Formats: sequence, structure tokens, C-alpha cells
Amino acid sequence: MKPVALAATPIFSTAEPQPRQGLSLESLKPTPPTVIHRRDGEVIPYKRAGSPYWQARYKLRTGAWVRESTAQAALENAIPTACELYDEARFRSRSAFLKAEHVLNTSVERSRD
Repeated sequence: MKPVALAATPIFSTAEPQPRQGLSLESLKPTPPTVIHRRDGEVIPYKRAGSPYWQARYKLRTGAWVRESTAQAALENAIPTACELYDEARFRSRSAFLKAEHVLNTSVERSRD
């Protein structure tokens, strides 16, 4: 088998990069984040396109995701509101679980009598 001669083509260009027309670092404007994670990813405040208000998405103990409006236009106010909505939902979930457990225990006790 004869060795094959390869054409010498450079992998990288040695020419100076040309700046794009009309773009500069100063002309770029930072965009605010549209999704933020809180509480180890259990609470996610996010902004929907076309809405002035931030939404909250949080995960229940059952694994279901709940979406709710924070009714806040400012991110600084939306984050604590989203965390409060999450805390309230967890509290309601825990209270419902304790109530169901109490009803179950009461009915078991009555059945033993």
C-alpha cells in the first residue's frame, strides 16, 4: 500500500478576524433572566412572553408542578412572593396529609372497639 500525499491546507486561518459591521460590545445590551431557580429547583419564577407579571412554577410533594401568577411586575418582589406561594402550598399539603392521617387513625380505633 502506497502512502497518500495530503494537500497542505491550514486548519486555522492566519488572517486577522474581521469585526462584524455595526456590532460592538458597547452596543450589546444585557437581557434580564427569564427563568430563575430557587429552593433547589423546587420554585421557579419565570416571565411569560407578553405578560408584565412574573409567574411561579413550583413542585408539590406528589411530584406535580403547579403554575400560579405572582401578580408582581418587579423581579425583586416576585421571588419572595413565589417562595411564599410554595410555602403555603406545602403547608396546605402537609395539613391535608395530617388531617387524612387523623381521620384514618380515628376510623381504625373505632373499628377496634
